[in-house]
Amino acid sequence: MKTDAEERHGEAAESRAGLGARLRAWWKNPSIMRAFFGYTIAWLVVASALCLVAIEGIMEVYYRVSEEHRAEHVEVNAGPYIYDAATDELVPATPVYLDDFYDQVVFVAFATAAENYSQGAIVAGGWNRDMQVVNATMELLRRDPVYRVTDWGGNYTEADYIATDGSPYDPDAEISVSDLPAYDARERAERSQTIAALTGEELGDDVLLSNVAYFVALDESVYLTPLDWGLRVAAGIVAPVVIFGGGALLFFRRFYRRYIAEPLASLGAAADRIAAQDLDFEVAPVRGRELGRLAGVMERMREALFDAYRELWRAAEDRRRLNAAFAHDLRTPLTVLKGTVEMAQARERAAAPSLGDAVDAEQDDARDEAASARDESLVVIAEQVERLERYAA
Repeated sequence: MKTDAEERHGEAAESRAGLGARLRAWWKNPSIMRAFFGYTIAWLVVASALCLVAIEGIMEVYYRVSEEHRAEHVEVNAGPYIYDAATDELVPATPVYLDDFYDQVVFVAFATAAENYSQGAIVAGGWNRDMQVVNATMELLRRDPVYRVTDWGGNYTEADYIATDGSPYDPDAEISVSDLPAYDARERAERSQTIAALTGEELGDDVLLSNVAYFVALDESVYLTPLDWGLRVAAGIVAPVVIFGGGALLFFRRFYRRYIAEPLASLGAAADRIAAQDLDFEVAPVRGRELGRLAGVMERMREALFDAYRELWRAAEDRRRLNAAFAHDLRTPLTVLKGTVEMAQARERAAAPSLGDAVDAEQDDARDEAASARDESLVVIAEQVERLERYAA
């Protein structure tokens, strides 16, 4: 006898085997909904991977091409800069935040550095893909229109917030180089005078203070060529649309063919054969649990119709055999009866001349009437015999 541990081990093994069989059956013949979600997940994973690879490849080409076009212009530090009206120059500055508020700030720069920057000093080492970087100067901005100047922001007054409905800073508002001096003077006067927080300090005559600062950057829309824009559009729009759209077409076309078109075609062909009373076949199983159950129902219907037709055929054969036996049994007495009638008619015809020799006219008439009645009866009997013969046939 098996021990309890052996029995439990055997039950566990049977449970694992049953679970494995159910998993295999689920994998081989999932429902249409599960198959659709499976194809969707596979489509998303494959399309996402291909899209990332394609975008990375296209952007690598874009970087190389755009760097060649960008290299035609001088790379500049972004800033912040303050505008020195005395020298008409942009001077790199450092923001000093007041009371830990981002929007209350003083920009500090060194006036003696303006001379060096106005000469276009180069930052040692460089950055931004190994390109040498210079600080922006007014001369550079006036000479090359590919640079855009924007306001750093901050130091707005309550009136600024009220006038702009709470959004005084516009990071996309570009400032013209020719309007920069007037813009700087106006904004310095209208914004919060945060420089007062440092004017009492011992900063020295070399220090420049401002409550307005600027960013300077290359404007891509100016130096990028149609090829650059085409590569960006290809990476951002064309590649995802083509890959995801093409993947959806391939994956869901395969899903439709495997789980809808082929099963429906098989079921339609089976229904046509059943409608034509061609029942000597078997409805093949189809993919998809729902359509598979429909195929099983059609197979049971075919079997039921096949059994019903077979029973009808057997009943017809039994009836045919019964009719044949009945007809055979009926023909024998009919043959005898027909021969008897023919013999009787022949005797009547043979006896008819002898009746004319009778002496008594009354007896002769009576005999004629009797003979005529017998002839009529024999004719009726002969007709009924022929009718029975036709029925038997």
